[in-house]
Formats: sequence, structure tokens, C-alpha cells
Amino acid sequence: MRRVRILVVLFGLAALSACTPMRWDHPFIDPAARAHDSAHCRQSAYLEAQQELFFSQWWHRPVAVRGRDGRIYYVRDPYSWHHHDSFFQEQRLFEFCMRAKGYRLVPIR
Repeated sequence: MRRVRILVVLFGLAALSACTPMRWDHPFIDPAARAHDSAHCRQSAYLEAQQELFFSQWWHRPVAVRGRDGRIYYVRDPYSWHHHDSFFQEQRLFEFCMRAKGYRLVPIR
């Protein structure tokens, strides 16, 4: 019984530590430039992910759908069970762009 309590406490601490809010930081760049770089990387990642998805499946006609955020997304087959979209690829490209500009993720204090 004691081991179960210890495991529950450890799991709770791990879950709380995983919820640490993070932000992109660069030691030599002010917040206005950081916002500009973030917006540029977000837009570039979106465009690249959409283009990659559009041209990656040439034998399937991609379908344009409007996402919850109001933007247009190309999906391979919106009626299939695996519903591929470009969200995760866009996130990877955004993180790559920010790291290439010298930013790193740090916890908010």
C-alpha cells in the first residue's frame, strides 16, 4: 500500500512538472523583435506545411477544409479514419525556424 502512495505522488509530481509554461527566448533580442520573428516563423511554417501536404499525395486529390482557427487546410482524405492534416508538420517547422534564428525554449518564471 505504501508503494502505491509513493507511485501516485511521483506520478502527480511528474504530471505537474510537465505543465510548466514555456516561451521562446533569445538573450539579445527584445520582445517586439521576438514577436516579429515568431509571426514570421509561424507564417512560413504554415505555408510550407500546406505546400508539402498538397504535393505529397499526387494520386489523391487533396481537399481544402476550413479549420477551427479560420485558416484553410489541405487534407488528404477528410472522410477516412486516419484524417491526415498538417498540424504536426507545421509545429515541427515552426520550432525548426525558431531554433535556426537562435531562440530556445525556456520556462516562464
